[in-house]
This record gives sequence, structure tokens and C-alpha cells, in this order.
Amino acid sequence: MLEEDLISIQAVPNPYKIGYKFQVIIALTVDPKQIDNLCISIMDNPNISSIVTMFGRFNILVFAEFQTIDMLFKIVREELPNFDGIRWIETLFISERKKSYEKLFSQEALSGEPVSIDNLDEQLIYELRKNGRTNLSHLAEKYNTSTASVTRRVAALIKKDVIKITVVPNHTKLLGFSAVAYLAIKVKPSRVDEICAHLSAFPEVHSIMTLINRYSILAIIVMSSYESLYEFINEKISMIEGVFEVDPLMRANLKKRTYVYISEDQILKNFEEK
Repeated sequence: MLEEDLISIQAVPNPYKIGYKFQVIIALTVDPKQIDNLCISIMDNPNISSIVTMFGRFNILVFAEFQTIDMLFKIVREELPNFDGIRWIETLFISERKKSYEKLFSQEALSGEPVSIDNLDEQLIYELRKNGRTNLSHLAEKYNTSTASVTRRVAALIKKDVIKITVVPNHTKLLGFSAVAYLAIKVKPSRVDEICAHLSAFPEVHSIMTLINRYSILAIIVMSSYESLYEFINEKISMIEGVFEVDPLMRANLKKRTYVYISEDQILKNFEEK
């Protein structure tokens, strides 16, 4: 399954324990000829957890987390504008993740105080996010320290719920689903939490984030076909009381993967159908 890219082994960071106070979606409109070049250029940025190319209003969505507003400002106002082909940059602030990390971390771990980590801890997290099976002795050699020190640090990060090394499923390949949409939803402000709870009950909804600006909610939907996606949006999402507008942003390619929970029931059902 690893060789077929159905799954990967990664360290999934707990943004709340790391102290990422600013979680954002950077929405970009880019000259189509420069899309791949831009994705490659920002791929290794440790603050960027996911890069997705899209059809629609924006053609790239970048999911990123920062400890300070200055770090966010640097990439949005200083670094990205220097890339050729960028026509528009819009920053959508995530206020809360309603359906995402709760299958990995306890509610206490997602609401507790940040843990103090140093530069080496950050480097280890970065390496393990790329490959959770990385040889720790190789990391020790790369960062000029001992294997024992790296082992202790990684164990402490896991124990303190800063990271969890886990299987990250490639939901598109694993489920055989081809239609992935990022639904940007405008809703009645007083019903945001209630609508998020309603959305969370749908197994087709794999992640939910509340936003501060432009939209109220961003929900990631994975479906078997565009026909079923169309029906789901029109017959279920749009019919929820308090939903004013649904703006589907259709995913083209996942350039940098982040954690998305898939239930075991969905995986087993898919293989039984095959």
C-alpha cells in the first residue's frame, strides 16, 4: 500500500500544542503556465501543510500554520508576490477546525497550552512530517547530534501530544473516489456551530473549518463521482437551514498531502464493493 501510494506514514502535528496561533488558507490565482513551478518552489516550506491545485475562483489553495503574524506576513506580503505569474493572493483565516484532528488527539490535547519546543524539535517534526519512518540515526547525523538525543526528543513530542506518527490515507486512491470539492459556505452567523455539527454527521465530509473572513465555513467533500457530488451539494448542503451560498472549489491535484481522516467503515465498504 505504501508503494502504491494508497497510504503514507507521517508525523501529524497538533497545531495547538506547537503554538500555531495563525492557521490560514492562502488562496492564489496564478498564471496557468507557472502553477507547477510555484508549487515546487513552496513545497518544502515547513509552515505549509498542504498544497492543492484547483478549478474555479482560485487555482491553488495553500494550507499553512504560523506561530506569529510576522511569519504569515512574510510569506504573503514578501515571498509570494515575488514569484512570477501570481495574479491574486487572498488569505482566509481559520478560526476553528471542527472535524479534523479529533480522531488523532484528545480534546484536552487540542485545547491545552502549547508545549515549548526549540529549533531542533521543529526540524525533527519537519522531517517526520515528510516521512514518519525516517531512520532516527540518519536524522541525528544530519543535525549533528546523538541518536539517543533524537530518540528522546521524538518520544517526548509523541508523549506530549505535539505529534502523532500515523497512517495518512490517500483518500482519492484508497477509496477510488474522483470528485473532491472544497465547499466555501456562507451561512447565518448565529447558526455556524449548528451547521458545522450537521455537516460533521455526513461521512462524505472529511474536514470542516470555520473561517473569519469572506466565508463562514470550508468543508472538504470526497465523492465517487461529480454527479453524486452535485446531488450532495444541492440536495443536502444547500437545503440546510441558514446556508446562504455554497461556492464549490474543485480539486485538480494534491501537490502536498496533509492528514484527512477516513473511517475504517468507509475503507472496508470500498474494498467490499470492489
